[in-house]
Amino acid sequence: MQGHFIEVQVTDGALYRTKIHCYFLDQTRVVRPLTNEKNYHIFYQMLAGLNQEERGKLHLDGYSVQNLRYLNRGDVSQNEAQDATRFEAWKTCLSVLGIPFLDVVRVLAAVLLLGNVQFTADSDHHQLETKGGEVKAVASLLGVASGALFQGLTSRTRSVRGQIVKTTSDAGTVSPP
Repeated sequence: MQGHFIEVQVTDGALYRTKIHCYFLDQTRVVRPLTNEKNYHIFYQMLAGLNQEERGKLHLDGYSVQNLRYLNRGDVSQNEAQDATRFEAWKTCLSVLGIPFLDVVRVLAAVLLLGNVQFTADSDHHQLETKGGEVKAVASLLGVASGALFQGLTSRTRSVRGQIVKTTSDAGTVSPP
């Protein structure tokens, strides 16, 4: 998949120049970073730079690089001071561009928490259930009902020969790798 990076240069609060850079966007990097590789740097910077109030709003209290599955599989070394400084600079850039900070970090936090969602089969092995409160937290962050999110994560709907077919996945299929 190809992605686009839009470089916006601002001078004295006014738009100076923009550039669009095209690049290959690795779709699996978030969920399956390569061995000994970091995930996207913004995740580490966010965890280092959020204050306690922001962590609470984003349902990230008690989470760190070590216990977030999308971050703890590769290189977990972190220069927290540098990451926090870079996060603060990023936050300032969002403000200059008029992009609501909380709107962006809510999505980033939701992605991280989705990596910690674990599904298990109930005692009869007929229905899936989740451990922990990540599904509710992600639903809250994204502004959707937790039941709708759960259904979206655990079922597939497709058209087969003109008929809609809905299937429910098993715990091994829907839990992140």
